[in-house]
Amino acid sequence: MKLQRDCLQKLHRLSPRERSFLIRSWCAVLCIDIALRCLPFTRIASFCRRLRATGNDRNAPSLPPVTQLAWLVNVAGRYSPLGTSCLKEALALSWLMSRRGAATTLRIGVTRHHGKLNAHAWLEQNGRVILGEADADAYAPLLPLTRGAVHQ
Repeated sequence: MKLQRDCLQKLHRLSPRERSFLIRSWCAVLCIDIALRCLPFTRIASFCRRLRATGNDRNAPSLPPVTQLAWLVNVAGRYSPLGTSCLKEALALSWLMSRRGAATTLRIGVTRHHGKLNAHAWLEQNGRVILGEADADAYAPLLPLTRGAVHQ
C-alpha cells in the first residue's frame, strides 16, 4: 500500500506535460512488447520506417528534452505489466521520437561473458547514446537500424 502511495505521489509531482509523455511512453512500451510477441522483429522495424515516412505527429506536443524523454520511457518500462527490456524501451523511444521527426539509430550489440552470449539494445541520436548507455561500450554492435528525420 505504501509503495502505491509513493508511486502516486511521484506521479503527482510530474508536470502535466511529463505525465502526458509518461502515459504515451507506457503505451508505446506496451505496444512494442505486444508487437514483439506477435510479429518478427524485421516486420516491426519495417512498420516503424513506414510510420516515420508518413510525416510528423502534428497534433502531439513538442518533445521534452531527450534525456527527460528517455527517463520517462525507462520509468514507463519499469511499470509495464508485461515486463521490459532494453530492446522494448529503445524501440519505444525511437518510435516516439520518429513520430515527431527526430532521427535516431537503434543499435543492438552482443558480447560473450563466461561462454554465454549476451545482447543489449541502445538508442543513439547524432552518434550519442540517449538510452541504454549502461555497458553499451562492452557490446560489439551489429547492423544499426536508423530512423531518420522526416523532411518536409
